[in-house]
Amino acid sequence: MKKVLLVATVGGFVPQFELNDVKILQNMGYEVHYCANFKRMVYDVDTEVFKKHDIKLHQIDIYGSPKRLYANIKAFLQLKKIIREEKFDLIHCHTPMGSALARMAAAGTKCRIIYTCHGFHFGKDMSFVNWLFYIPERILARMTDCIVTINEEDYERANHFRLKKDGFVAKIPSVGLDLQKYYPDKDAGMQYRKENNISPDTFHIVSVGELNDNKNHISVLKALAKLKEYDFFYTICGNGANMQYLINVAQELGLDERVKLIGFEKNVTRVLQSADCFAFPSIREGLGMAAIEALACGVPVVAADSRGSREYMISGENGFVCAPTDTSEYAQAIKYMMDNPDKVSELSKHCRNSVLKFDVKKTAIVMKDVYEKTDKKI
Repeated sequence: MKKVLLVATVGGFVPQFELNDVKILQNMGYEVHYCANFKRMVYDVDTEVFKKHDIKLHQIDIYGSPKRLYANIKAFLQLKKIIREEKFDLIHCHTPMGSALARMAAAGTKCRIIYTCHGFHFGKDMSFVNWLFYIPERILARMTDCIVTINEEDYERANHFRLKKDGFVAKIPSVGLDLQKYYPDKDAGMQYRKENNISPDTFHIVSVGELNDNKNHISVLKALAKLKEYDFFYTICGNGANMQYLINVAQELGLDERVKLIGFEKNVTRVLQSADCFAFPSIREGLGMAAIEALACGVPVVAADSRGSREYMISGENGFVCAPTDTSEYAQAIKYMMDNPDKVSELSKHCRNSVLKFDVKKTAIVMKDVYEKTDKKI
């Protein structure tokens, strides 16, 4: 039996995003293994899912930050040992650090390498510091059989890299949107509001994402501080290092009674269905599945302008696009929606249609083709 190794930084990545790929690989006759730091799950995942899907696990002490040098050197050596012992035919790596270490650890083997880039750290309008990642990505591309991208800017950039012989670049329409899970449902939304004491007349803003500097929730909080005369409530779903910081900022801005950080939410669909607006202020985003899922639920999005949001946002049609850190623009967009409920209803009608192209079935077609092309090289 052929063997494939999936590599990511955090333990919950594969069950959160990659189970469709697991199914495709197993149908192609692969035994699926998964390397990650299972001490850091990030996503609230029942570990029984690995047994259910027959995924064999390998612990490596990897961290996403390049500053964790000692830990990542250790993870590199662990990964190299696993690759040599298991003799994998294919490695499919994700997340920047996971992909970098996996490709270096596989050097000198006959493993075919697929790297799904969920957003290069460098790009248009990004800082010099971000562009420091360009050189290692270009070097590592030479160790790669296929780079899979999720937005047009990264796709064009990757096509300028030199890959392994007969290597190629592909673009998928997201990691896959489950249209059966994310859909408009006013009754479910109203039930959620009732359970959480959010009035039907209150303008409900929702954000979903890890609580870190890049996700930029701070800009939305500062924008809402300009709109205190309005009746709104802001729900933030997600965990992360900035949890207490954001709670403190909300209190300092006098918003603590109108902002709630609820941590990781298993049934995020109901939260989205209860929203009037989805705030997506991420500064750097490869695509932004949270925003796509909100649009699938018929919720207009106020998004930061990024290479990710440019794949689906049409300002004035399915929401509004703002400069990433311009709190006045966020405030203006949210104020306009609160002042014009009829416009919100009109925007909602276009939301779901704007993301049908991200259907998980379409992603599966592309990924099956990627696996089959790479499989022929084994």
